[in-house]
Amino acid sequence: MRATKRAFVLIVALFVVTFISMVAFAFLNSSSLELSTAMSVGLEQQALLLAQSGIADARVKLERDPLFPPPIGDDGTFFSYSEEVSDLAGGPVIGTFDVIVDHSYAEEPYYLVRLTSIGRLFRQNQEIKKSVQAEIDVSPTDRRSGHTTEVNPNLYKIVNWSEEGP
Repeated sequence: MRATKRAFVLIVALFVVTFISMVAFAFLNSSSLELSTAMSVGLEQQALLLAQSGIADARVKLERDPLFPPPIGDDGTFFSYSEEVSDLAGGPVIGTFDVIVDHSYAEEPYYLVRLTSIGRLFRQNQEIKKSVQAEIDVSPTDRRSGHTTEVNPNLYKIVNWSEEGP
């Protein structure tokens, strides 16, 4: 009888160990999925920040140089450029931003320059992309009612912003 009791305890112990092992495996699998999701979100956020950097870069160039971008072609309404971005230590290129400057609406009555920037992050043989679009006020005078002779306080400021997915 004593041998039967020991065999029963051994079988119960095996079932308990098996159950605990299955719970531990499920937990580790779940943690791995959560880590993968968190990494993906972090990489997408970095690509978005690259795109936002492109908008900031183009806005500063517009503000500092009234002839930016240089006139090209017959209508000269579109201009694009790309810049590589490295980490602060001057290491390898981590991504780029591609900027399109659209002057289609730069004249009266709109006085807007549309900027589109695509941030491209390069990680582990994959490219993560995010896009941002902004409209910049380029009106020389204040367009608010009754202020048309004053200098525009929103000159070269962002008046419209949108973010797009991959």
